[in-house]
Amino acid sequence: MSPGTRPDWGVAWWVAFLVCKPVLILVRRRDWRGLDQIPPSGGVVLAANHVSHVDPLLIAEMVLAQGRTPAFLAKSSLFGEGIVGRWFRAAGHVEVDRSHGGDGFGAALTALRGGARDCPEFG
Repeated sequence: MSPGTRPDWGVAWWVAFLVCKPVLILVRRRDWRGLDQIPPSGGVVLAANHVSHVDPLLIAEMVLAQGRTPAFLAKSSLFGEGIVGRWFRAAGHVEVDRSHGGDGFGAALTALRGGARDCPEFG
């Protein structure tokens, strides 16, 4: 992100940033590698080993620091009622229904083909 620019994240991402960033600063070591492989625009798939519940937060921090807004594939149950589901939808994450043998590949392709999309406001 270039100096003096304000990212257009929408309220959902700003809430996540304000809540998560202070915690991440305390618990992680910022050792990001391969950032030159992330294009500045257009669709891209980042595949990471997801070994802890903190991994998506760390990946999101890395992608946001590059001036990009991530959209994660997430299981349908996370999109249920309540504040978590509302946040997932508002942040623009992609719902994957694994109950019928789906693996998320179709949802990922649809999201990539849809291109950049604005994050709706949280609320």
